[in-house]
Formats: sequence, C-alpha cells, structure tokens
Amino acid sequence: MKNPETHLTQPRLVNYLFKSDFYEIKNWILDFDRHTSFEREFNDCLCAVHIQRGTLTKKMYQLTTGHVTLELPDFEYQLLPSRGSCTIINFTNKFYAQLQDELQIDNLFKKQGKNTLSVQTKASPESEFVLFTILNTIQHNDCVQLDALVLDFLNEFLKTTRSSPQESVLHQSHNRHHQEAVEHAKEYLQANFYKSISLVGLSRYCGISLFYLSRLFKSYTNYSPHQYLLNVRLKHGEMLLKETSKSIVDITYASGFTSPEYFSTLFKRKYNQVPSSYRMRR
Repeated sequence: MKNPETHLTQPRLVNYLFKSDFYEIKNWILDFDRHTSFEREFNDCLCAVHIQRGTLTKKMYQLTTGHVTLELPDFEYQLLPSRGSCTIINFTNKFYAQLQDELQIDNLFKKQGKNTLSVQTKASPESEFVLFTILNTIQHNDCVQLDALVLDFLNEFLKTTRSSPQESVLHQSHNRHHQEAVEHAKEYLQANFYKSISLVGLSRYCGISLFYLSRLFKSYTNYSPHQYLLNVRLKHGEMLLKETSKSIVDITYASGFTSPEYFSTLFKRKYNQVPSSYRMRR
C-alpha cells in the first residue's frame, strides 16, 4: 500500500489515498476560474471519476455533484474552470484487459458512438454508498475489504450505465446553494442511514424548506430522499449478507429497518430473492 501523500499544484490539490495491486484511489480538490489555464494532460489508464461536490469541467464534458464517469486510457484532456472535489479510481492496464475479456467493457463505449472516450451517468444511491464506505475503510488498511468494495463500486456503475442512457453533457447553469443542499442531504443520509430519519429533520439540517428539498433532490439524483435512503439501507444489508454471518434480524436493525419482515419484502423486490436465499446463493 502507498502511504497517503499530498501534492499541491495550485489551483488543484491531489490527495493520494490508497494503492493496491490493481487500482489507486485519489481525491482532487479544484478551485479555479477562467483566468487559470491548465496544460493538456494525458490519461494513461482506465479510471472512474465520481463528483462529490461542485463541478468538474473538461473540454469533453462538464459534470456536477452526484455524477460519475468512466474514462478510457490513452487520450489527452484539458481541465477547464472547475470548483469542487471528486474521487478518482485509476485501474491498472492489466485489470482493464481483464474487463475487456470478461465483461466486454469496450462495448459500453461503442454504444455511445464513434470515438467515445468516456461514459457518464448519475450515480446510483448504491454506488455512492459503496464509495462512502470505501473512503471510510481506507484508514483501517483492510486491503481485502477495499478490493471487494472497489469491485462492487465498479459493478454498480456498470449496472447503472447499462440500464439507462448516457447523460447528456451538462452546460446549464447551477445554483450553488441548491447544489450544496443536495450534497449535504446525501452526506447525511449516507452517514446516518441506520437511524430514524425524517424529511423535516433532513430539511432543517440542509437549511432549506421541506418541499423545495424534495424537488431539488429528485432533480439532482433521480430519486426522492426516501427512495435514496431505502436504496442505501438495502445496499448495506446486501453487503452484510455477503460479508458477515450476522443473523437476518441483526442485519435488519443494523441497516436501519424496524422489521425483519419489511426488510425481507423490500429486499426481495430489489434483488428478486429473500435475504436468506440470497446469502445461500452467494
């Protein structure tokens, strides 16, 4: 594992968080306007980029909070005025070759048109929760768990892009206050999913009206706050079923549900199996 290190190249802060045999995780913090110019840079590996805050702009796209993109290796790009932060997972070329052989991942890019170098979509609640778990697991240096989580994150991204069309490039203006409210709401739901959460309490935490938060959240994520929370809870339950021997009852309450029957009903609706059958098949 690579020890975390920081390189500051104003106006971009790069934090290297973790390195394994087949990927590297880093964060970018960007804050520059049209008066700052970046030289063209070269992307030499397959990488997944998740926008956590603000806006990331390159010549080929502009993405805002809650979007994720997968980029092919071996092309030049140039950063344009951006403000926010993103997590980047760089995959080794050997792993990329495996994805080509086993998943025909290049077909994902070909479907978007000739010479497509990246695929973008809105991140699902599941993928955002997995990334949240990744960033909170790094400090424990558990390589095996991190490897599994990174693969899970990639799998959730592929499921989303294969089930929905590519997001169009976003050039419309965004209200920074609205965007920050949604960012705060998602962060709160990811960190407190196991608690009893009300929409009123969530709106107070974000400093925005109940009605307006619901509209904004749906606009930015394609989910209502309640749907987002349920998906996070179910994803956490699914992860516990795969990775632990905890009882279904314990998993129910650890995932924020108040009834094993309710958890089982929602789990079957999402994964087409009741929790016990899902665990046995896994």
